[in-house]
Amino acid sequence: FRFDTKRAGVLCAFVPFSTVFYLELWKLLDRRWPLQIARQSAAKAMTSSVIGGSLMTASFFAFVAVGQTAIHRSTAVPAAASAGRGTEQATIVCEDSAPLLPLHRVGIEAVQEKWAPAMQIGGGFWFVCNFCNFQFAPPSMRILIMSGQSLFWNTLLSLMQA
Repeated sequence: FRFDTKRAGVLCAFVPFSTVFYLELWKLLDRRWPLQIARQSAAKAMTSSVIGGSLMTASFFAFVAVGQTAIHRSTAVPAAASAGRGTEQATIVCEDSAPLLPLHRVGIEAVQEKWAPAMQIGGGFWFVCNFCNFQFAPPSMRILIMSGQSLFWNTLLSLMQA
């Protein structure tokens, strides 16, 4: 196991985005279903899991793929290549010979490849987490509780991203 600080930085950069997203989503859900009763907690959990989970999972995979690819490209080894006219032209030497995709295509391909499996795994996990959060936690403690749940989930996503 090798700790990659650049990879960790990309993963950590996603956290503020997702935190703000969920804070705003939960405010909307609390306005729509204001009571902490099982039926309303289930409705909030389902909405948060399906809408929030779908968007955040896709965003996570795209963000991480683009971030890691950009870092990889910026740290690739420059090589001098002769253009045949006596001038030097800088090129990027990559570890593989695959053509370089535009960054937005890298993100799209990551989502296409990993979103469905992550949603299959995460659907049940996040519904249960969200239900417990909406049913038992006061609104002021939800982010703290969700952070603990997210630690486990982000570890799983990180392993899938590898």
